[in-house]
Amino acid sequence: MQTTRIDRFDITVIADFSSHSDDCWRVGEEVRCAAAAGYSIGLINVADPSQRAHPDIAACFFEGLATPVGSDGWIETKLLLIATPERVGSADLRHRPHVRARHSLAVLSQWPGSKEELQRIDAKLRFLFGEVRWTAVASPLLAEALKLLGAGAAETWRTVVRSGGPRKVSPGAVTGAIGLRCAPAVPLPEGMRTVRLGPQRSAGGFAFDEITLERFLSRIDHLACFDLSGPIPRTAIGKALELGLPVFLPTEWKEELESGPIYVRPEELPLRLLRQKPRAASSPAGRRRAASAAFCSEAEFIGRLLRLAGPASKRGSRTAKRRDRIFLISSNGVGIGHLTRLISVARRMKKDLEPVFITFSQGVSILEQFGYAFHYLPSQMHAGVDYAAWNGWLTSELDELLAVHEPAAMVYDGNNPYPGMLAAAAHSSRTRLCWIRRGMWRPTHDPNFLSGSRHFDLVLEPDDIAATADRGATSERREEVTAVPPIRLLDESEILARDEARRELGLHPKHPAVLIQLGSGGTRDVSYLIDLAVEALARFEKVQIAVVEWLVGTERLKLWPRVRLIRGFPVSRYLNAFDFTVSAASYNAFNETISSGLPAVFVPNEHASMDDQSARAAFAEINGAGFHLPEGQMRDIGPILETLLDPTTRALIRLNALRIAKPNGAAAAAEAIQSLAGHG
Repeated sequence: MQTTRIDRFDITVIADFSSHSDDCWRVGEEVRCAAAAGYSIGLINVADPSQRAHPDIAACFFEGLATPVGSDGWIETKLLLIATPERVGSADLRHRPHVRARHSLAVLSQWPGSKEELQRIDAKLRFLFGEVRWTAVASPLLAEALKLLGAGAAETWRTVVRSGGPRKVSPGAVTGAIGLRCAPAVPLPEGMRTVRLGPQRSAGGFAFDEITLERFLSRIDHLACFDLSGPIPRTAIGKALELGLPVFLPTEWKEELESGPIYVRPEELPLRLLRQKPRAASSPAGRRRAASAAFCSEAEFIGRLLRLAGPASKRGSRTAKRRDRIFLISSNGVGIGHLTRLISVARRMKKDLEPVFITFSQGVSILEQFGYAFHYLPSQMHAGVDYAAWNGWLTSELDELLAVHEPAAMVYDGNNPYPGMLAAAAHSSRTRLCWIRRGMWRPTHDPNFLSGSRHFDLVLEPDDIAATADRGATSERREEVTAVPPIRLLDESEILARDEARRELGLHPKHPAVLIQLGSGGTRDVSYLIDLAVEALARFEKVQIAVVEWLVGTERLKLWPRVRLIRGFPVSRYLNAFDFTVSAASYNAFNETISSGLPAVFVPNEHASMDDQSARAAFAEINGAGFHLPEGQMRDIGPILETLLDPTTRALIRLNALRIAKPNGAAAAAEAIQSLAGHG
């Protein structure tokens, strides 16, 4: 009597799902098509348990499109597909799979090496699964197999080309190179760069186990495949053609793949790339069905399944679910700059997109003020665990959040993308990834942080008023970014007029007022610097002093005599209340101050972990838009303050500041992210 649980599926696929071959890409596309049509799918992995599942297969599990099944279970299925017959036939299985199938079909994608080897594989598969018919991805391959083995399928197993999928946001000059045995460098004209995908990771490229096919194709503008040592990457070629990407292939493959790709000799590639006109990103008119007989449409593939497995056991699928959430992830900076930029973008998003914040910042309370949904996760520093363990935990946490919310995009604002976040993002092939990466890195900052760029579908760089003074690592990587004007929280119309702002703050309408905003104190002695500024200002009668107490400050600031303490957010709403400011030169404070025309003494935070605030302050001084005072010279602030108390001087500085100011780029950033998420 059968007492063991039996798993029942419409379709079961058995293969080595750690395989670095076109088979995993093909199965991933087939699973998505079949799941969309309502078929239930089980996947049996014969790979060594220590091997990672291919990202395209892992994404199918994560998104609930297929069910992982152990090789020691009992399975009933209408159709058994043996996707890597050479690996299944040679796998060291601890248990014989108990699979009862109406039809069993072995799909041959490459010649196993010899006739004797194919016969051995056929005998092993028949021992495991009973009667097995054979098919192949190409007609010549199928003909050879049938000549040797006899009975088989009457048709080739053409590679399905699934429609849809986002394209690269901004068409540029990136050529993708794929090789199944190796990813050889391809010759390129000047100004173009290559992103390679192969068994091993290359500089700026990917290994097969790092990225899904769809993510890879979304990063490139052309595809070139010139690795003649291995099989043809059919799925990648077909998918690229469907997305409207020009595909360049060696002339040796023309007979097999027919029309669609552009066939050239390697030495001809640079000239052909220069002549190729870019197609519009995500434009339906720029996409076309691959004309090659090597590929089939989704409808043709479902028709094939109907003939082999009959109708699906259920209707619909999770793939049809509306995806209208955006994850906004801020790092745990010492201030709230990263979180503020994300709020700035969220405020400009369409109403049919729901922002969900995930933050490690101690300034999380401001999200409640704006009414956004959020999840607070403790940073590695606050969790008190080592970095590797924390990243493993982060992957698990984000996996759960991704499964619950199914966001269309994840947007990260920070300097160094967390490995745990990138690992979780790789599990969801449909969720696009954006990095908001501001410039002005210090020359001493580790440029290796930039290697994370390769994982992102979009790198947004908010401009900086002082951008021409940028000498950091990001200034050499402008070709990979989409630039927007400086991102600010408030538009000009949201900043209070002078009289109204003074009334709300309780300031005298006629006397001069000074704002001191020197940061959180996490990386420098802010109390000491404020003491020096207040002491210097106390010499001037009737000067009103206001000090900003940071939301994530390391200590509560004491109240000096004659000093008002401001703890609200955002302080930029009240900038018009003041005659000048003593300010840090952080991204937000600097760009807000200059854009409002407020005269300033910029005291840059020179800690090694901060961005290049000194370069910003020096830029302001060179342009007559403010003063640059290094924190080590804070005792010399008196004469500068006396100069700023002169209305004529302030008027001149204000004119210079407004002359170099730039518009708010928050709306442009929101538009780019919406386009990435399919809501353009």
